[in-house]
Order: sequence, then C-alpha cells, then structure tokens
Amino acid sequence: MPLFVIGSLRVYFAHCPKAGGSSLESFLSAHSESIKLLDRGWNKEWRQKSISRVDGSSSPQHLSWEEASARIGTRPDIMFTVVRDPVERIISEYRYQRAKKHLYPRLRFGSFSSWLEIVLAASRYAPNLCDNHIRPQVDFVPDANIEVFNLEDGFDHVLAYLSRTVGTPRNGTIPHELKSTKVSRPLITRQDAQLIHEYYQADYRRFGYSPPDLGTLPNDRKRGARKIAAKFLARPIAALYQAGRL
Repeated sequence: MPLFVIGSLRVYFAHCPKAGGSSLESFLSAHSESIKLLDRGWNKEWRQKSISRVDGSSSPQHLSWEEASARIGTRPDIMFTVVRDPVERIISEYRYQRAKKHLYPRLRFGSFSSWLEIVLAASRYAPNLCDNHIRPQVDFVPDANIEVFNLEDGFDHVLAYLSRTVGTPRNGTIPHELKSTKVSRPLITRQDAQLIHEYYQADYRRFGYSPPDLGTLPNDRKRGARKIAAKFLARPIAALYQAGRL
C-alpha cells in the first residue's frame, strides 16, 4: 500500500492487486519526493530466500489496510483506490500466472476451473497467497474517507482527481504494466461464477458490482471432482506457499 509524498501532502494509494495498481504506482512515483511501502523487488528477493513469508507477510505495496495502517502512523491527507469487477480480476490473475511460467509452478493446473477451486480453497488457510493477489479487495480499502474508482471507467477520472487534489499533470499518461494478454481468456462456467460471487461477496456489496449472469454460462460436469481435489490440496498448497516452495 504505497504512501507517496507529493509537495506537502501524504498520498495513500490502496493498491488492490490486479486492478491497475502497478501502472498507477509508476505514474505517482514519477511525481513524488519520497515513497514508502513500495518494493518491486520483494518477490524476487523472497524467491532467493532473503525474506520469509512464515509470518503471513506480503510485499509492501500489497499489504492489507489493517497491516499498512499500523506502519504509516498518522492518517494520510489523501487516500484513493481503484477496484475491479471480481470476475475480471480473478481472470486477470489466472492469465498473469499462466503468462509468468516461473511464477508459482505448482499452481499450473490444467484448467481455470481447477485452478480457481484450489486457489480459493488454499487462500482460506493462507490469506496472503500469491502475494495477496487472491485476497478480497475490501481488505485493502479503508472503511471511510477514501475515494474509490472503478478500473472499468479507465484512468481519466483518476488523473483528474489527482490533478485536482495533489497537482499532478491532468493530461499525464499512465503506463499499462503487468500485461497478460498473451494468454487467452479462459472459459468460465456457471459454477466458476457462483464460486467467485460467494468468495468475493463483500466486494460485490461494497463496490456495487452486479452478480454474474449465470443463465448464459455453461455447466461444469466435473465440478464435484474439482471440489474434492481442492479439499485435499488446499492445506498443502497453503503450506508450500508459506514455506517458499510453491
């Protein structure tokens, strides 16, 4: 959860993973005098065993609000976030992991449906799974006094807000980082959509996204087997992640 100092203002960006956060971090970094809680090299350092995840930690930019607020002290002058439809967000995470073949090789299951069942089940035992990329967005966003934007509306409204409040360029350019478009969009079944809606129900309630339209989605005849596999794999996957062996 980066904290930027721009002029005399402390600007807190509640970074919800897979909602355009890395792009906004790059934009804000270029206009900041100092930055806290941002370390792009954290995952690489951890893979080299110089950082432990046993304590349930994540990279500084992906801390939950509860974790970050304990580190930043006085409440920032400006707080904002960008959120994303939960279905599109988890699809983006899947495509990102598939595109990064070195990332979590033990999570490279054959289909999106199998992957989804297992990572959501495992994240109940390790909420910081995949550097908090699976965590519900409500965990990152303070309950009050924060400006919330939707990724679906683009970045123009965010640029206008930052220009008005902290003086960054109104016509600035926000780079598109962490692209995962080389991986095709997976087929989503009715059971996938139901599971996503159930797991991220707090996000749907708070941020006003409409539930998935189940009537247009195909049925998954293998769902029972996927659930059984997830039940047995969830705890081992969580343990492997915390031990740095996923």
